[in-house]
Amino acid sequence: MAKKYTRKGHKTRSAGRFGVRYGRKNRKLVADIEERMRQGYKCPRCGIIAIRRTDTGIWNCKKCDYTFAGGTYVPKTSVGLVAARSVKKATEPDMVFEELKDITPGTIEAEEIGEEVETEVDAVSEVAIDVQAEVEMDE
Repeated sequence: MAKKYTRKGHKTRSAGRFGVRYGRKNRKLVADIEERMRQGYKCPRCGIIAIRRTDTGIWNCKKCDYTFAGGTYVPKTSVGLVAARSVKKATEPDMVFEELKDITPGTIEAEEIGEEVETEVDAVSEVAIDVQAEVEMDE
């Protein structure tokens, strides 16, 4: 037995205004996009769910009146998130610079005097030399 819809427009949702035109698939896609566009989104500045679309790609917070550019139908697109992640990763300091921060002026003076100071970099290089010697012995 077929389902009976009691509410008018339940099946067609916001695309019901098109009537029988344009095909079922296109009307369904339009309805899905419009639902995502009109749902509430969290403001990046104040954190309240009050973001609304004002124009194509322009989003505005009702509470703090923060306006920003985003996607056409959603405030943050998947491509935009990937780009933001890439920029964040590129601006983080590299591991090499963090290792250099471990070297204090005292260790540099000790090396100049001739005292032996072992750092993590020296220990790693010694392990690499030992592994290389083992590989040569196996051959």
